[in-house]
Amino acid sequence: MKSLLTLLTYHLLFSSLLIFIIVSGNLPISEIFLVLVFIPALNKGLTYLKIDSQKTRILNLALCFMILSLPQLTVILSDWKYYLLFTIATLSSITYLYYLYQFVKETK
Repeated sequence: MKSLLTLLTYHLLFSSLLIFIIVSGNLPISEIFLVLVFIPALNKGLTYLKIDSQKTRILNLALCFMILSLPQLTVILSDWKYYLLFTIATLSSITYLYYLYQFVKETK
C-alpha cells in the first residue's frame, strides 16, 4: 500500500508541475513533445523507489498523454485538432484509470 501512495504522490506532483508550466505559457506548444523526456525519468525514479511494475510504466505514459492533451483542449475549440486531442485525452484517461485499478488490486 505504501508503493501505491508513493506512486500517486509522484503522479500528483509531476502532473501539477507540468500543467502549471503548460498553462502559464512558459513551454511553447511546438516544443511540448520535449516533455516526453520526463517519462523515462519518472520511470527511473519509481524503479529507484522499488516500485517496479509494467503497470507503472503504462500509468506514467497515460498520465503524460493526459497532461499533454487536456490543457490543449481549452485552447483549441474547433477543427480536427480538437477531436484528435479529445480522443487522445479520453483514451489515456480510461487507460490510466484501468491500470490504476489493476495496480491497486496488485498491491493488496
